[in-house]
Amino acid sequence: MSRFAIQRHYAAMQPLVKLGQEIRERGHLDSKLVELILMRCSQINGCAYCLDMHSKDARAAGETEQRLYLLSAWRETALYSESEQAALAFAEELTELPSHESVSDALYERVRQHFEGGRRGRPDPAGRHHQRMEPPQHRRPHGRGPLQAGLALTARPRAM
Repeated sequence: MSRFAIQRHYAAMQPLVKLGQEIRERGHLDSKLVELILMRCSQINGCAYCLDMHSKDARAAGETEQRLYLLSAWRETALYSESEQAALAFAEELTELPSHESVSDALYERVRQHFEGGRRGRPDPAGRHHQRMEPPQHRRPHGRGPLQAGLALTARPRAM
């Protein structure tokens, strides 16, 4: 299968662009954190175009150069808050998961404590649908893309 070149098919990417805007408009996550999540997932997926785009967006949102440089080693530095670390761990695990699995209960609980304000329930797994929409270079063979991780963090929980 040939690669889908985002820069040559911008119009086809508009649904994903709208999805990214919705994540930001929900206001559950700081713009800098959204860009860190998208950048980290793009690092894992090896998408140079996305890394370029999200690094520029992160800088525009006020992210520092040092934090961008150390993002791939976020576990090894004290530059990221506990909530940022939880979000990055969640995004990484979601990006690497086979599509039939979900994040561990322990990690989900860690993220829930930082981002759901104590509400019960699991985030809506909307990412499973959006994984199919993403271009091939945004996914590893069984992985998920960066927008999916952001969606999972910002989705309203379903009743259990």
